[in-house]
Amino acid sequence: MEKEGNVFRCFKTRSGAILPEFNKWRSAIRERYLLHAHHSSRANGELNDIIEHYEGLVIGREKEIDTWKDKFSNLEVDLRSSTDSKHDLEDKVDGLSS
Repeated sequence: MEKEGNVFRCFKTRSGAILPEFNKWRSAIRERYLLHAHHSSRANGELNDIIEHYEGLVIGREKEIDTWKDKFSNLEVDLRSSTDSKHDLEDKVDGLSS
């Protein structure tokens, strides 16, 4: 497991500067970085929750669209078959008439 101070190496510093060990930081600075890390992780968690929520909505809509596409395809097939049977009936009627 990482030392607590290594977590804060991601904060931007001057080029080539090396942060001292976390336990050597002044307490006010440690608290500030801890609060920043805490709020950043909460904000990231909330953002991820929002993204997951909207992804779920998109997936739900995609499933709904697929369902409607299937229903539409079935209706087209039914319409074609009824048109074919209508033509067959018309041919039979024409055959009987003649």
